[in-house]
Amino acid sequence: MTEILLNHDTVNAAAFPLLLIGDSNYYQDEIKQARAFALNALRSDFDKDICLSCSFGKDSLLCAVILAEALDLLNDKRKINLTFFYSGYEKPTFKRWFDYCCNHIDKSRFNIKYITPSPFYRLGVKLLGCGRVPVNPVYGRWCTGIKTELIKILNDKICKNNIEIVGTRAAESSKRNIDWKSNGYLQTGRGKRAYRIIGGVSTAAVWWYLERNLEKIGLDFELLRAYYNTDTRDGCWFCYAQKYDKPDTLEAAITLRLREYNGGVANINKELRIAPDILRTSLYYCKKWYYELLELQDKYNKYLLNETDKKYIFELWNIREKIDDFINQKKFLEAYLNGRYTMLYPELFDKTFYKKGEKYHYIRYDLLEIE
Repeated sequence: MTEILLNHDTVNAAAFPLLLIGDSNYYQDEIKQARAFALNALRSDFDKDICLSCSFGKDSLLCAVILAEALDLLNDKRKINLTFFYSGYEKPTFKRWFDYCCNHIDKSRFNIKYITPSPFYRLGVKLLGCGRVPVNPVYGRWCTGIKTELIKILNDKICKNNIEIVGTRAAESSKRNIDWKSNGYLQTGRGKRAYRIIGGVSTAAVWWYLERNLEKIGLDFELLRAYYNTDTRDGCWFCYAQKYDKPDTLEAAITLRLREYNGGVANINKELRIAPDILRTSLYYCKKWYYELLELQDKYNKYLLNETDKKYIFELWNIREKIDDFINQKKFLEAYLNGRYTMLYPELFDKTFYKKGEKYHYIRYDLLEIE
């Protein structure tokens, strides 16, 4: 079963080390504390929907298990909404793990609802068509902003009267704010209640508890362990932040090429700046990178851009050539409505804009639910 799930990324799941250091009673105390905070959150907002932003990694799955246990203790029949951002560019290993979780998680306890960007907001279109500079250490991860914004929209749209459960832990990184060790009510600034329930749980305790309890929500711990033992489980296929040193997969080859392409970003010409912290890539380099990507796809016999992406990229190139070097959605719409631009692919208009009253608005996302 592991080989079917992980395919070419298959590993020896038994070789994955569990960080079981210390007395199991210590782990039990950490989990009991987390469950107590979960019970407090559910009691405090007994009449509200429950939303848990879920990456289907170990921390969000621990939250899912603890919340399910807390609802059982309270004899509370509410279901937990697992909300997820799906970019469309996830790596194959994650896609297989996501599909497995969606197919096997206990549907009597959980709803899985996710948000995906409309074509104009898809990351590959932003990168290759609009000319956003690839994610890099100098100017940060602009793609994360899209993800965060759409997750907030998802939670607000799907669960209008909700509490949010936050699965952040202090032990995730030494750079995390020290107050993440605490649990309890958080102020989100959006009129919503949010609760952190596993802030003080150690990494060892996470693995210890999931090994014994993940099956309670219908998932196989050995598959989770095997998934974590791969080198390419997270991130999008074009992410500059990935740590590759050999082009042994298409994703690794893309990342290494991006590093070459993006090496001088700190010294980029001022005329290419849209704002102090936002850069644009010239149309020449957008085309150069696109055709290099096609060559890499042919070399590895694996294809990442869908036909809609390609159409959007060509559409954006065309309008950039006719109007100016940089284009955003507002300029796109104004140029079209004012007769300054005729679309190459008119069918894309209805995927990009909708009319409300006498005004057009752009489509930013689709909301979907796993049945």
